Amino acid sequence: MSCAYRAFYAIRDLRSSSGEPTNAVYGFTNMLLKLLRERTPDAVAVVFDTPAPTFRHERFGAYKATRKPMPDDLSVQLPFIREVIDAYRIPSLQRDGVEADDLMASLAVRAAGEGYDVFLVTSDKDMLQLVGDRISVIRPEAGEVCDAAAVTARFGVEPAKVIEVLAHGRDGLGRPGGRAHCAVWEGPAAGAERGPRWEGWSARGWHEALGMALACWLRDRS
Repeated sequence: MSCAYRAFYAIRDLRSSSGEPTNAVYGFTNMLLKLLRERTPDAVAVVFDTPAPTFRHERFGAYKATRKPMPDDLSVQLPFIREVIDAYRIPSLQRDGVEADDLMASLAVRAAGEGYDVFLVTSDKDMLQLVGDRISVIRPEAGEVCDAAAVTARFGVEPAKVIEVLAHGRDGLGRPGGRAHCAVWEGPAAGAERGPRWEGWSARGWHEALGMALACWLRDRS
């Protein structure tokens, strides 16, 4: 889905003679053809989100509550994007209860375990946590291939800890502080003593965030 969004916002005001928006279809198709031409993959699949709530919504009611709905001019193009995918006989996958990213991650880890070199084509930085010996991320907006060395050079931490840097940045903590924290993070309880001293965080804000993190951590292990 991130590629459809990227195409939609990268190419504006492209419409058919009847006035229907076509920018996302055009941009997505160009991305797909470029990928097939340059990478010549042995296998390829496209994943989609579904409208159904995911397990994250069930665990955390405010999950993505502030996210704006998909623009109408993009949603009306999704059926045509699917037609393009079908025309090239590329399988498309989706599943209620999980996000497209979850499917991508599961497929990537399984394929890498079977000896395939996997390239995830996405603009979503969260997916960088999967990067490893056999998994890389292609950022379509830049044509950049991110391997483990590139991820570490950009974020200052190994790929598995990128998600922590991003989480801190989204909540207002500067990236340098996030890097310092991730370098010593060994689990939710490890940071409990340091929280109130972080610049830009109140003690109350830190402990509220820590409580949420602990709740998620415990649920994942229940």
